[in-house]
This record gives sequence, C-alpha cells and structure tokens, in this order.
Amino acid sequence: MLLSRFLTGLTVLLMVCFSFNCAAAQCDRGWFGNNCQYQCHCAGSAECDNGGHCSSGCAENWFGPACQYVAMGFTVVGSNWLTDSDDSTCNDGTIRTIYAALDTPIPLTWVRVVVNDEAYIDQIRLFKKVQNSNQLTRCSELRKAKVDATTIDISCPTTEPVTDVVLDGEGTCSISLVYEIPHAPLTTDSCRILHAFGTAIYTKHKMVTQSKRPSKYSTLLSLLLFEKEQRKYRQLDVESGFNRLCKILVLRS
Repeated sequence: MLLSRFLTGLTVLLMVCFSFNCAAAQCDRGWFGNNCQYQCHCAGSAECDNGGHCSSGCAENWFGPACQYVAMGFTVVGSNWLTDSDDSTCNDGTIRTIYAALDTPIPLTWVRVVVNDEAYIDQIRLFKKVQNSNQLTRCSELRKAKVDATTIDISCPTTEPVTDVVLDGEGTCSISLVYEIPHAPLTTDSCRILHAFGTAIYTKHKMVTQSKRPSKYSTLLSLLLFEKEQRKYRQLDVESGFNRLCKILVLRS
C-alpha cells in the first residue's frame, strides 16, 4: 500500500514535469544530465548531446547507454584465450579456476561470462577481493541475467575498489569485468538488466509456479525485498524514487 501511494505520487509529479516540458540544465562542455552530473565519454573527445548520446561513438573501453559503462582491464596469467576477443577459443577443460588481476582497482558492477556449452552456465561461481583485503567473497548467486544460451551477466556490485576476480567453472571462453557509473541515465537496456535480475530473484524464492510467469511489477518488488534482506535497503529519496518509477514505466512499455 505504501509503495503504491509512493509510486502514484511520483507518477503525478512526472506527468506535471512532462506537461511543463522540464528542461535539463545548461551544462559545461563534456557534461550532461538534469544536474550536469554525468560526464561524456565520446570517441575523439567529441561532445555528447543532452541525453549523453555520442554521434562519434563511445571512447575506448566505454560502451552501453550514454557510454556510462566501462570495461575494466585485467591480466590473467596463462589464459590468453580469455582476452583474445574470440569466443571460439575456450578453456580446454584443464583449468577450472581463473584468477584475474585488475590493472587498476575500481568498483565492480557486473561480470559477463561466455562459455562454450550452456550446461556450464549454472555451474559458474564468482569471487572478488577488494582493495586492502586478503579475503575473497562470493558474488551473489541470486543476481544472474542470462543474455543468451552461452552468455550470462552476474551482478557483483561493490562500493570499494576491486583488485582481483576469481572465476570457478568449466568451458569458459571469455570474461568481461564491467563498472557502471552510479545512477547512470535510465534506458530500456538498463531496465532489461534490472528485470532479468528481478526475475531470477523472484523465481529463486519460488514465489511463482511453472504455469505463472512473474509480472514486471512483482520482479521489481522481489528486487526491493532482496535488497532489504541483504541489509542494503535505504529509504527512497526523491531521486531514487523517480529512478524506480522510470524503470517501471519503461518495463511496461
């Protein structure tokens, strides 16, 4: 009930904003967003538009919506097939555990893993080590988004810089370590990722039967419940409230 009232109120505010054609702030060169909080990452140091779009494409290692995702460089000793950009070259089965040392410690958002057999997808386990720590901690099993038959995104968000990632599993062809700029602009693609993670959580908790698909509202709700269980729940402020409402509206489109 409380969530429903909150979303209803935000919907009214959003409609008012659209009615009066709320304008984005005039930003300095290289920045965009309503509060000029996002930095452009365009190829050739070109300018981006008010939505962060780069006509020249994204700068090296940057990609995704508004070029707000960065592929993190890393080194894996004795496993050149992981970083040769060729998914046809894969682990031959002699190596099960892969150690990747980040070139520069940076917070992590998710890890994309490609395998040569879909049977290996559910066997993958990921661990991370943050800066100034010798302890490996496991990435959550609940937040997995299957991209295709042999590709999976595993959510592994950290607030501290990560120094090492350890992958345990067979048939690995490639891994990509990705960091998303906090509160990056919302797009259909980012909402798709959220929905995929929410569906995985919803199904994991067995809140639906095989004959009933989880609704997009229910998957978002399960994501909120998961965050609360992990003690990451924070009272929604206005900005995060708009973000969540936007995600729901995009998912319903």
